[in-house]
Amino acid sequence: MENLELIISTLFLFGVIAFVVALIKYPKDFVKLVWGFIIFPFERVWDLLIFILTPFWLLLLILDDLLGLKVLPQVGSKTSTKDYKTISRQPINFAGFEKFILVNSLDINSIREQLVEARETSPEVNIENYAIGSRTSFSIIHLPSSGFYGFNFLVMWLAEHFKGQEVYGYARNGTIRFFNYVDSNTENSLIGMTNRRKKFWVTMYDNLDKKQYLRINNSIPMDS
Repeated sequence: MENLELIISTLFLFGVIAFVVALIKYPKDFVKLVWGFIIFPFERVWDLLIFILTPFWLLLLILDDLLGLKVLPQVGSKTSTKDYKTISRQPINFAGFEKFILVNSLDINSIREQLVEARETSPEVNIENYAIGSRTSFSIIHLPSSGFYGFNFLVMWLAEHFKGQEVYGYARNGTIRFFNYVDSNTENSLIGMTNRRKKFWVTMYDNLDKKQYLRINNSIPMDS
């Protein structure tokens, strides 16, 4: 029994020493590990909440059109050409996102034609395995294979074709959700907001497939 207690005490002592050495030698990794354990349950709750609220967000689009509630920003009310400052950057891995484009139109044949024409115009556009559904006055395009540049290109392309109609991009993964739309205040740029209420912009002058990040700037004006 005494030998067993000695062995347990020795192992415990070695464990404490190893813990202290690891803490001193790899403090950043230790902090990340502890922080990961702390926020893990909260991230799961947040993911569940966003999953539940996503249909509500789509419902807002429908009500906004049918009842004129003006909950979401309206596109195309100003004209000027300026860029925004980039206060910080939110890196993303767009391949891991679910991607959708919402168009305030039920002309699905025309939408299909524009998707094909956009693909023929830009080699970065990937519409492989796409699908289109509709809800009242909105069509929802699912683009599982789209890259970041092609996704934003399609939002701009459809907004140009369906002038006077609302066109939104929407993407989500386990922790990040965002929507965006064409910004009439700038040239070849889109603006939007994340699920953490961070305003951002992206410019088509960037190589968006290599520079996969959102340009954060909470001072961006978004029309309501």
